[in-house]
Amino acid sequence: MSLNPLIRDHFDHSNLALLQASNERDLDLAEEVATLLWNLSAQVKPLDRRLIVQYLTLELPKFILSSNREELKKQLSRCGDEMHWKAGLLNINLKKKLEFYSVRVQYANQMSRPLTQERIKYKAAGDMSAICASTFATNKESRIDDQEHTLLDAVCMASCQDTKGFNGFALALSDGAGGHFGDQQQDMRIAKAARIATKTAVQLMSGYHQAEELIEDFPALIKQVDQAIQSKCGGEGATLVACRAFSIPEGFRIVGINIGDNMLISWNPLTQTFSQLFASHASEAGTAFLPNVYRSFEIQHIDIILPEGTLLFLMSDGVHDTLPFEEKEDLYPNGLKYFMRSLTKVEEILGVIDQSKPVNAYLDALTQKSFQGTEVLRQERLNIPESCVGDDFSLAQCHLVKPKSWFQKVLNIFKNEKK
Repeated sequence: MSLNPLIRDHFDHSNLALLQASNERDLDLAEEVATLLWNLSAQVKPLDRRLIVQYLTLELPKFILSSNREELKKQLSRCGDEMHWKAGLLNINLKKKLEFYSVRVQYANQMSRPLTQERIKYKAAGDMSAICASTFATNKESRIDDQEHTLLDAVCMASCQDTKGFNGFALALSDGAGGHFGDQQQDMRIAKAARIATKTAVQLMSGYHQAEELIEDFPALIKQVDQAIQSKCGGEGATLVACRAFSIPEGFRIVGINIGDNMLISWNPLTQTFSQLFASHASEAGTAFLPNVYRSFEIQHIDIILPEGTLLFLMSDGVHDTLPFEEKEDLYPNGLKYFMRSLTKVEEILGVIDQSKPVNAYLDALTQKSFQGTEVLRQERLNIPESCVGDDFSLAQCHLVKPKSWFQKVLNIFKNEKK
């Protein structure tokens, strides 16, 4: 694999090959190699750290003695304060993580059957939560069933730490391209593409602790996500919306990218303020997606500061298709027409929620509103032959709050007891 000159030079002088070829257990050499590789990872950018890990992953099976291989991993882990050796080299320290992928949902998809709660799967971790579901219904005889289906969307979210503690969040959502044509193997590959897109994006973004550095590296980061999908998914692809929320004194600085027709929105419960951070984009030629089915001008970027307490929502088109929206037309630099969709009436959906309720009430409100929209379509098309409604559905929520100190927790307990 291709390594930059600095990394290649370190590997060439690291005695890694000597340790691989050794017929005797050599603890001192393993410690020496681990220390050199650890120091190298501290000198390079996060994307280059990933190349170091990938190279080591390829080289580890070449060890003659498994004891030397395991000792190298152990020494790398010790360098990272007992973190997993890969996480240590990547400089990733995730406090909490939520992954939602290849979700299996069983439901009756006949158009005559109302949408039910059995179609919805929910998962939460700390201040992050997500829903994956299906709103698909049809009266096409060839597609009617009551079977378990694999959803082709994926969500990955994590709360991040650096040496000083909490550093924000890394969030990603992906919608697998195509699928649901009766080929289970293809569906699994598409679902895997969505998972790899989100997992790789979160892993890479988590290694950054400064917004400016990540903004500069976004083009290279997208290429690494491209390569990860290409190498493992047999020609399938997926859209991607991803962002890093950096904790700053003013609140959170949000930097991110969007490729395809997903959305990113925010809602501030305190001020009742809605913001469309990423609109859905789709051109006459279709939706952009990874790997490589996009042009540079189809990549959206964001850099914005939001106050603490704001809610971020990432959503696939299966969600916003049946929420209130407005759509505008525009032209890309090459003359290709595209459609930009933004939500409307969000205040009517989220503004009526009692602020004393748990924050997941906002996630539930958007879910139910979208389901209601699909239910209206289902009833309208009930007697139209060979018709269908709905889609795979993924909606992720992150509450942008900073962990309370020990003193703040004790103070809150005291206040609650006085009440």
